[in-house]
Amino acid sequence: EELNPARSMARHPLFQVMLTLQNNEAAELDLPGLDARPVDVGTGMSKFDLFFAFAEQRTSTSTGTRTGTGTGVSRTRANGLDCTVEFSTDLYDRSSVATLLDRLVRLLEGAVSDPDRPLARIDVLTAAERHRVLEEWNDTARPMAPATLPELFERQAANTPDATAVLADDGALTYRELNARANRLARLLVARGAGPEGLVAVALPRSTGQIVGLLAVLKSGAAYLPLDPDYPADRLVHMTADAAPQLVLTTEDTAARLPAACVEAAPPLLLDLSGAPLAPTGTAGSDLTDADRLSPLTPDHPAYVIYTSGSTGRPK
Repeated sequence: EELNPARSMARHPLFQVMLTLQNNEAAELDLPGLDARPVDVGTGMSKFDLFFAFAEQRTSTSTGTRTGTGTGVSRTRANGLDCTVEFSTDLYDRSSVATLLDRLVRLLEGAVSDPDRPLARIDVLTAAERHRVLEEWNDTARPMAPATLPELFERQAANTPDATAVLADDGALTYRELNARANRLARLLVARGAGPEGLVAVALPRSTGQIVGLLAVLKSGAAYLPLDPDYPADRLVHMTADAAPQLVLTTEDTAARLPAACVEAAPPLLLDLSGAPLAPTGTAGSDLTDADRLSPLTPDHPAYVIYTSGSTGRPK
């Protein structure tokens, strides 16, 4: 009443799975002239999605005569568990519940055989189930022709040219628009010396231009080095000096936030938020080929360089 949950005639309002344990000795009902024994009567209905009812199996043991009375004493001790499961047939079938019980039994057997082992380390799957999950369901291997990331993107751009590729605070770009802008910038990067096995630092704010810049670097064949102006100055200076990028793609505002050593180490190429150079160029928007690059691009060339946090020393 306090919670006032949404009510449904199809389920209990507070919980859907219940477990009970009957661990009291069964009371014997001794009535003169009557043979009385408990009988389980099923209702044919389940109150819950799943209801696990455990009861201890008990073994009778005779312990002799009660002192002063001459009366025999009989006691029982627990000797295992019985389990009955009720389930909603709207949600489960008998084979699914049987599989669930098999796994529960494996869990309990594992706990009994090795009480010190954490439950998370007890395997509830059979060898066949594990093979099905790891091997059969993950059998997705198929022949794949080697391809570079720019080639894969260009295929997608050709397949869905008018689909939205980038959505940012400054606007949206279709695959056609993103591909053309990245191609024009990539040709400018190649003219500035960017190519396979080379590095271009990218210090661009979150925008459509950031994605244009990253894709343009990849299309030129170079790898990109992301620079976050919010990083400590020493970290940015170390990364720039260690990686030795050929260029820094950035905006005027972001360049002003970078340490002077970063801008002095590699000449900046200033872009606007759309990824277009501030100095107009007449480069073409068609896809680049190996003939347009400084050398052929292969899947073995690096795509980007990432440094560790440096929590145990200098970033690596």
